[in-house]
Amino acid sequence: MERLTQLKRVIQSLEDQPEAQVPYLREAAQLGDYDSIRTLIHCYTYGDYGLDPDPAQAFACTLLGARLGEGWCQYNAAVCCSQGRGCEPDQQQAARWMKQAAAADVPEAWLPCADMLITREKDFPEARRLIEKAMEGGQEQEARQLLGKLCSEEGSALMEQGLHTQAEAVLREGAALQNPDCLVSLAYEYSIEDGVGQDMEKTWRCSLQAADLGHPAGMYNVSMCFREGVGTAQDSRKAFEWMKNAAKAEFAEAALPLAQHYHYGLGVHPDDVQALYWVNRALECEEDPDRKVMAEKLKKELEDQQNPAA
Repeated sequence: MERLTQLKRVIQSLEDQPEAQVPYLREAAQLGDYDSIRTLIHCYTYGDYGLDPDPAQAFACTLLGARLGEGWCQYNAAVCCSQGRGCEPDQQQAARWMKQAAAADVPEAWLPCADMLITREKDFPEARRLIEKAMEGGQEQEARQLLGKLCSEEGSALMEQGLHTQAEAVLREGAALQNPDCLVSLAYEYSIEDGVGQDMEKTWRCSLQAADLGHPAGMYNVSMCFREGVGTAQDSRKAFEWMKNAAKAEFAEAALPLAQHYHYGLGVHPDDVQALYWVNRALECEEDPDRKVMAEKLKKELEDQQNPAA
């Protein structure tokens, strides 16, 4: 402790000679002085005090502070491990450091930690707690977006467990935050028989909201609602337009129905050139075996029409 006090006095006396401070900063950092650690991190990150930028050295100093329990260093160690900045990428270690930073009440760590808890660990209660802290701490916009993601993930998990009433409540919370994934899941929840009760009008409304927010699955669902008259009047023209939007947004399941629209003239003038293009796209990306068989049959039909003599 006495040596650290001496070092800090020397560092202060060399305030006008930053390059001369470096060896004393290094020794003070090894003795656990956070100010010296932070200064060295800055120098190795940006190139200062006569030092060249050195990501590996910046990370080593960050790691030193993190292991000593300094929250800001723990947060930065998490970022470095996640991005491979000065070290090999290590997502598990990044998660551990981010948790420690959040526990140390580093505001920048609350939402990244909550995101990790949602995505990796499915710890929704702890993630929600951190999101609420971020909201209280002034990060409202980002926190609301992440809360929408939490509602989507938690709602889907509850649906898989057969807890449909709880799932509906969580998904409705996310839908109120304009989360399109929640709206798509709600549309599905209202469409199945063993959920909270089939309601085709709600299926339609949720799908339309998701589609208006640009969600490809929402666009696909809206198209199918118009095509089959689910919750709204049948309209083949609108069904075609929404299916085209979904397909152009790279929603794989839309390619085959769009090919059918073009081939059979559903809501659009028949165009077998476009039909063949989209059926080939379907065969490239379709994963469902039954739908793949349908695509193969449609392709054969199109090819036979093009080559009647064969």
